[in-house]
Amino acid sequence: MEHFDASLSTYFKAFLGPRDTRVKGWFLLDNYIPTFVCSVIYLLIVWLGPKYMKNRQPFSCRGILQLYNLG
Repeated sequence: MEHFDASLSTYFKAFLGPRDTRVKGWFLLDNYIPTFVCSVIYLLIVWLGPKYMKNRQPFSCRGILQLYNLG
C-alpha cells in the first residue's frame, strides 16, 4: 500500500505541485488516499442510495431529530 501511495503522491505532486508543509499529519490533507476513498464512498451513496430506496418506505428520523434539537 505504501508503494501505491508513494506512486500516487508522485503523480499528484507533479500535477498539483508540492503539498503545504503546515498540514503535515492532518487527516485528509496529508495524504491523497483517504480523500479519494471518502469521495468514492460519497459518490456511491449518492448514486446507489436512490436506487436502493426506490421501492421502500422513507425512514422516520423524528426521534433522532428531537434528540438533536434538544442538544
